[in-house]
Amino acid sequence: MTKSIELTGEVSTDLPRAEAISSFADLFNCSVDDVERLLANAPLVIKSQLSDDKAEKLKDLIDATGIECLTLNDQLDMMDTVEAAQEEQDDTSSEFTDESSFEDTLTRPSFTARIKSWFGR
Repeated sequence: MTKSIELTGEVSTDLPRAEAISSFADLFNCSVDDVERLLANAPLVIKSQLSDDKAEKLKDLIDATGIECLTLNDQLDMMDTVEAAQEEQDDTSSEFTDESSFEDTLTRPSFTARIKSWFGR
């Protein structure tokens, strides 16, 4: 699964806002005005399709500037997972032809429970 980095628009309370913005601008070789515009449009995904390792490294770099960000699972990956689960549910729904097999389904995890377990909720 790939990850995205999303700016929250918040600045850490550990640093003055101007210093955090300047550090972020230096890190990404952009102007302070550019960073101000990014923060004004937050929450905003600034990078997607990252491996877990790269996402964590980038998050650590951004956090060190004082600008707060989140690491998120890419929605395309989650949609692929949901579609696969729906296909699996469609495949299993046709196998119930009598009442006894329907009763067996009551002991199986529901579709929603399976989705929640995949995402740790």
